[in-house]
Amino acid sequence: MENTADIMKRLGLKYGNFDEMEKIRIYLEYHPEVFTEDFMELLADRYLNYLTVRKRIKEMWPELCRQNINNFNIIPNDYEKIKEKVFKNRKP
Repeated sequence: MENTADIMKRLGLKYGNFDEMEKIRIYLEYHPEVFTEDFMELLADRYLNYLTVRKRIKEMWPELCRQNINNFNIIPNDYEKIKEKVFKNRKP
């Protein structure tokens, strides 16, 4: 069984260019036997539960709004009144 350093040498990758998450990703990519049923249940329980996903969305939301504010259609509270006014003044 190869370790991460051997795999990276075989692929021609330099060890110093990777952070810890990248090393873990490469290891898991080349060792599919790690993904047992128990491990996958643990991952799903820890990272795919409602509170974790909700927390991540709350963290990302301000940045998404800042980047994409021009792409959002903001509907005013009095939308129905505006709609009636526009359609009332429209000629057939």
